[in-house]
Amino acid sequence: MRLPDLFLLPFALVLACNGDTGIEDDTEPFGGDDTDIDDTDDETCDQDTDCREHEICEPDECIDGDRNNALEDADALLWSSSVEATINTPGDVDFYTITAEGGEFVRISADTEFDDVLTELIVREPSGKVLTSSFAFPTNTSIGTSTVAFAYFAEAGEYSVSVEHRDATAGGRGLDYAISLQQWGPVVNEATDTPEEPGYTLNVDQSRIWSTVGALIETDDDVDYIRLNLSLNAHDLYIDGNEDITGSDLTPLVRLYDANGVLLAEKQDVGPGEYMLYPNAPTGEYLIEISDALGTSGAAHWFAQHIIARPIAETDPYQAELEQNGSFGQATPLTLETYVNGAELDYSRGQAIATLDAPDDVDYFLVEALYDPTYFVGCVNASRLGSQVTPTFEIVDADGDVIAAGAGSATADPNRIIFSTEASQGFYAVRLAAEDGADIVGGPDHYYAFHLFGASFDVSDDGFSCPFEGNR
Repeated sequence: MRLPDLFLLPFALVLACNGDTGIEDDTEPFGGDDTDIDDTDDETCDQDTDCREHEICEPDECIDGDRNNALEDADALLWSSSVEATINTPGDVDFYTITAEGGEFVRISADTEFDDVLTELIVREPSGKVLTSSFAFPTNTSIGTSTVAFAYFAEAGEYSVSVEHRDATAGGRGLDYAISLQQWGPVVNEATDTPEEPGYTLNVDQSRIWSTVGALIETDDDVDYIRLNLSLNAHDLYIDGNEDITGSDLTPLVRLYDANGVLLAEKQDVGPGEYMLYPNAPTGEYLIEISDALGTSGAAHWFAQHIIARPIAETDPYQAELEQNGSFGQATPLTLETYVNGAELDYSRGQAIATLDAPDDVDYFLVEALYDPTYFVGCVNASRLGSQVTPTFEIVDADGDVIAAGAGSATADPNRIIFSTEASQGFYAVRLAAEDGADIVGGPDHYYAFHLFGASFDVSDDGFSCPFEGNR
């Protein structure tokens, strides 16, 4: 759900600072110094070399343009090299070919000095089929002014990559970029690695830095492991993948364990189905397990695991529960912040993260309806983030009567949502529990996060935010 003007104020700073830094910050100065270009006279020419930079001879006259606008005219992009180029004209698409021996994980980047990241990379197999694409970082998050793609070249042959501006009307001198190709080193692709001896160890000791490890599930029963050492306090741990894995046969299943082998989070389709999140992750050692959800394997079952830790303050601090809070009388008081929207109308907001620790655990949070009347709206996310529970989400009065119940499911986005519900001034409780009949054991992997708003006005169905949306 997008955040409209209704509840814009408390989230404005967060949404304005959603760029992350790439671990591969290797951008060097480049670009078009065109101060010596005189456009007053057209040049005559016999061939492209008679023209100035950014120009071609077409015909007998130098015009803005380049020659690599189709696959058959592509320029070669060499390993561990960089080529400087320009989006010369509106709609310009530049093609490059890469000769591979097969079995290479690659990182391809287009680094620009544009005000925004507006280049798109499309990587294609020798057959011409799309392998992957990216128009920011592969997780669809910004890392400054670079576009980065990670892919796996399973077979030998001639692969290709195209570069274009996302705005088809944009082009001209000054829209420069440098495209580079690297074989990517951090990889887990051994069928023999184990939880005790993971294929790769990753140290996460800086905030907001993406780290990437390639994985290949090539043989039957193959499971790949990454040991993760987190040394940052008060951080949320995001585990993501390429949003576009069109050319991979893998259905990624990712699990996160603590150092004792206790499951903390599990999610299928990490990447295409958004990220997995473990909130407020303690410092220490973790284990990431990567496998195929369908139990298949092969040379094209590849995956790029992207990992980042973001400070809790960046994602807006969530209140923790105070056990025991298993009844209305024991409810954890929910801290409410009050705001005024753009229409000069008052509303309050509370938010919390908690865990259903046992099969019969029920959590209550005490909330005050400040206005007469108050309109409650809210939502909860759990299984969307990788939690193993999708709790019920209700507002009850002091007598235990339900005045609002969240609709949704384990696959819904958000998992549960309470639409605008009118209530009189006074105290109520947010109640969360496992669904009736749900077979859960409880524990650290049964976490959830919720937002609850109380407004002095009737709230539209899309007029509020949900936990961790927009943080990809």
